[in-house]
Amino acid sequence: MFDDSKSMMVRASALVGMALMMGVSSSAAGQEVPEQPAAAEPAGAESWGDEGGFEFDTQEAQPIGESTPVARLMDEGLKRFAREDFAGAASSFWAVLQDPDISADAIRPRAQFEMGKALMKLKMYEGATVFFEEIVRSGPVHPYFEATAPWMMLLSRRVPGDPAMLSRIAAFGALFPDRIDAKYRDEMAFLLGQNAFNQGELESALSYFALVSPDSSFWARSLYYKGITYVRQYDAQPAVDAFKALLALDGKGAEANEGKRLNEMAMLAMARTFYSTGEFEKSLRLFEGIPLGSSTWLDALFESSWAHFQLEQSNRALGNLHSLNSPFFSAQYYPEAPILQAVILFESCRYTGVRKTLDLFDDVYAPLLQQLEALATERTSDLDYFSFYEASESTLTTDFDPRLQQITRAALSDRSVREAAAFVRQVESERATLSKLPAEVVAGPFGQYLTGKLDAELGLAQTNLGGLVRRRMERITGELRTKRREAEAIRVEADLSEASLLKIQKASGAVGEVPDVVSETRPEWYQMAWPFEKEYWRDELGHYSYHIASKCR
Repeated sequence: MFDDSKSMMVRASALVGMALMMGVSSSAAGQEVPEQPAAAEPAGAESWGDEGGFEFDTQEAQPIGESTPVARLMDEGLKRFAREDFAGAASSFWAVLQDPDISADAIRPRAQFEMGKALMKLKMYEGATVFFEEIVRSGPVHPYFEATAPWMMLLSRRVPGDPAMLSRIAAFGALFPDRIDAKYRDEMAFLLGQNAFNQGELESALSYFALVSPDSSFWARSLYYKGITYVRQYDAQPAVDAFKALLALDGKGAEANEGKRLNEMAMLAMARTFYSTGEFEKSLRLFEGIPLGSSTWLDALFESSWAHFQLEQSNRALGNLHSLNSPFFSAQYYPEAPILQAVILFESCRYTGVRKTLDLFDDVYAPLLQQLEALATERTSDLDYFSFYEASESTLTTDFDPRLQQITRAALSDRSVREAAAFVRQVESERATLSKLPAEVVAGPFGQYLTGKLDAELGLAQTNLGGLVRRRMERITGELRTKRREAEAIRVEADLSEASLLKIQKASGAVGEVPDVVSETRPEWYQMAWPFEKEYWRDELGHYSYHIASKCR
């Protein structure tokens, strides 16, 4: 029965709160990972340049110096590289790699390495990954294995959406820290920790994050990850400590824009942590500390409604939901909002209001659920969902349902989807770059080989993006089914409770409208009260208080 509505919602909300802290991004393996800060260039990244600021050691800078044809070919590639003829250098290195002469065996490892560098110079990062990955697969026996480690770190910055990048970097874990150059250790520690987190190896992740130094540009991000790692372990206090340490930096220890974003994410995560442990007043202060204009403000506004509800501040909870209903946010996706509103009205014995709210919920979300279920029937593969994503992003599409398109854009706006989409565009861009190289390169064996590799990578990238979209749409469909069941349960309980109330009234001879239990909302001393006159003003969003009086006896 629904007579214990608040306790039911408390349990559900605590679980939802913990789940929300895990974020909505996901890795290629489908594992849930948190919303992450942008892969911003660390401080001093300009010194890396296109080639990462890596200095060639004496051995690497010297030509082969041998008289065999393949050695001369290698030297020619190095000379072309020095002249910044990177396409020509790549062709020479490719010829070395394909030379059947046994004398080429000793030179081929270096040709792989130099090929990767030449493609980096051409900004063909996935092409470079093809050759660096061959070195990674060979492992420490490859003479350029250690030298490849910082280049893979640079690639993780250039193509953050590559789903396999962190696992490639993890191959260098055995070299860390002693055999990693000191200037790259903080970044390597962070990336190894991030990979361990994504793999669910939480203790290992924490040990890596602890090795990031406080003066590093990765320090702020490591604190955020430490916090959400502790959240995954259901260990609230160290999670809060990590988030507090991040907030104490006040934007330091990261790039300027990234620092602001991390602070807002930390406040939201800490608010959710306090909510999950029942410290609703603390969570409320943090939710309300997130400024209007932040990318996390709407989430904070909605989730603070639950905290107000738990503190029996129904007027403020309904006021926040009123803000969510403004035209400013018509394209946003918060199907739980009308459910919470119906619960609050139910507790105030306003059964007519409950039914009206649930009717509005059905008007919006029942047709949407039908469309989503039809979508799942029509589209069965990840590539089908990639096509769906492309259509939803197009501003030229005329036969795409506007409401579904709005909801899709809102639901697919998390960082992992954006990065997966950016990765698709990166591979497409490299494919176009390759086609613009000299004709003899494009038509030659090297051009044909790289074209095949990029085409294959593009197919994988599209499938990966489609898989992310499919899982999110399936999750949205499941959530809507759950919300509809909750809505029906509330409707049934409202009918039963109203019938019970009428029965009591009839028995007592007091049939009629139940007078309101007086409960006036009063502004604080520093506030001014203005009635809502059917117009939303931007500076009033988040400050509404919806006066409601209980009709319960």
